[in-house]
Amino acid sequence: MRFIGRSEHQLVDHPHFTGRTSAVKMGRLESPPGASDAAEVVSVTCEGGSMTDWHSHPRGQVLYVIGGRLTAIGQAGGELTVEPGEGLYAAPGEVHRHGSTTDDDDVLFLAITMGGTEWAQDSSDDRG
Repeated sequence: MRFIGRSEHQLVDHPHFTGRTSAVKMGRLESPPGASDAAEVVSVTCEGGSMTDWHSHPRGQVLYVIGGRLTAIGQAGGELTVEPGEGLYAAPGEVHRHGSTTDDDDVLFLAITMGGTEWAQDSSDDRG
């Protein structure tokens, strides 16, 4: 067992996030022998207005909101607002983006990602 404190959150300098975002890797859930890869659990804080670029996950992603409000947008259509205590599931290969709902509110969420992240080739446009 390992305690993970708030002080472990570090600012993320990531080319596929707008705005200020911090994260801490909570752990890696190792796959059983013969499985393709592990699931990764990351605690993410997006300051108001922060948003990811378009991306997908080969084996899907679960987002669980702890504080603030998260906006998730699917490239095939649809926008969701997710409140604390709620979550969402992006199916394998589903292209989406997510981040803070408003410029004034931060959002804290857990991202459980399976199979890594594939960033869309042309992710510089349509930032919301």
